[in-house]
Amino acid sequence: MTTKKNLLAYLFAGLFITFITGACNKNDAPVIEEKEEFTIINAYTKQDTNGVVYVTDYPLDPAQISDDLFAYDAYTYFDFNTHAFVSVDKVQSPTAWDIAFVGKDGDQLFTNGFQFNVRFEDPLEGDNRTAYLKSDFDSFNAVPAESEFTNRWSLRPGALSTIESSSIPNQYWATIDLSEEVGTLNVTPIADHLVVYKLTDGRYVKFKMISIYKGALTSPTQDDYKTKRGYISFKYYITEEGSTDLTTKK
Repeated sequence: MTTKKNLLAYLFAGLFITFITGACNKNDAPVIEEKEEFTIINAYTKQDTNGVVYVTDYPLDPAQISDDLFAYDAYTYFDFNTHAFVSVDKVQSPTAWDIAFVGKDGDQLFTNGFQFNVRFEDPLEGDNRTAYLKSDFDSFNAVPAESEFTNRWSLRPGALSTIESSSIPNQYWATIDLSEEVGTLNVTPIADHLVVYKLTDGRYVKFKMISIYKGALTSPTQDDYKTKRGYISFKYYITEEGSTDLTTKK
């Protein structure tokens, strides 16, 4: 009888310890933060829950891009409304595209409405406008004053030899390291560049160019410039019609 009581006592004690240990382990378990959820738009494009659209590593095809800057196919066109790149045969419609990446590297951008359009035999007729700013993407929450917008300039990289680091013009999204011996050494993004586009339908787009390197590199090396350039990455947020709210951190 004594042996049975001892066995029952040991069994009860074991079950109690197991229960307490399990409860403690459950309470002490690390909290796993939820990962950002995305809606996949296409192979290169996704949208987060706050409405920010990310285009990552879109590959330019050098064989399809002309060296003649007076030719339509010297540019790679993108439409904010459809979140997609636009084929060259459709760009003569003024509403078919919003921004165009220049050349085989895509390191310079024009918006539909810039004066470069008059170079073509049949000028493109868009009327988008642009404000060039210096700010963190998520910290900039309201549309700038109307006086900030222009249709005279492009978003482009600038040579370090002609730009002082303390006063980089807002039109530059990156700096170019130059060498007389070997030409361009690198294109390095500027952290606080920001653009707001005013579209022809009255909506606004907060836009940040991220990289022209495969892997969306923001601290590229000279070797990266030689082997990985020509892959476009950028992000943007579009306001609702009639809204001037550019908040992207809810």
